[in-house]
Amino acid sequence: MKKCVNGVLKIVDNMTDKNILKTLENPVETNYLIKHVETEFTFLGVPNQPDYGKKIEISFIPHKLLIELKSLKLYFQQFRNHVYSYEHLINIIFDDIHDILKPRYLEVVMETNTRGGIYSILKVNSKHRS
Repeated sequence: MKKCVNGVLKIVDNMTDKNILKTLENPVETNYLIKHVETEFTFLGVPNQPDYGKKIEISFIPHKLLIELKSLKLYFQQFRNHVYSYEHLINIIFDDIHDILKPRYLEVVMETNTRGGIYSILKVNSKHRS
């Protein structure tokens, strides 16, 4: 939901369901890095105007759980119907995946499409959140 506070549009809650994400048991106990790359994600940058991102990369060192990939695809599809800023979107994705998997390390990188000659790369990881 969006709310205007002192002339600034604020997002007041998360409109997506992290419980769409399903997990699988990690079959090994040693550290290794997994990277999932989503190249077809859309969301609403402003009402009724879809925004298309170049890619979202999710890299993590699993602890006990892994992400089931079909559920990850469905998770990303739910963003199509809601308005988000880039900054809010990457943090929602990070928080949701971190809450579900509780990995040893997590990094989410989002590359946006060019607008007005400028594109953005956003990154959040476990080291920056400590």
